[in-house]
Amino acid sequence: MTKKPFNPATDGAQTDFSKKMSYGDYLHIDTILDQQHCLSEAHDEMLFIIQHQTSELWMRPGAGRPSKYDENAFAREPDT
Repeated sequence: MTKKPFNPATDGAQTDFSKKMSYGDYLHIDTILDQQHCLSEAHDEMLFIIQHQTSELWMRPGAGRPSKYDENAFAREPDT
C-alpha cells in the first residue's frame, strides 16, 4: 500500500481565501502599521522602529520554547 502525498486542494485544507479576506486582512497589516509612531524628526527613526519590530516578530515563535540545545548550552567547557 502506498500513501499518496497530501494535496490541500483535495484533502480538505482551504487554500483560496480571496472571497473571504484580503492578504492585508489576513496579516492585519493596518494594525501592524498603526504601531509605528516616530517620536522625533530623525530621518532614520521609522527604519529603526520597523527593524526592531521585525526582529521581535522573528524571535516570538521561539520565545518560551526550550530547544534541544538549551539543556546542553552550558553543560561543557567552551572550546579554547
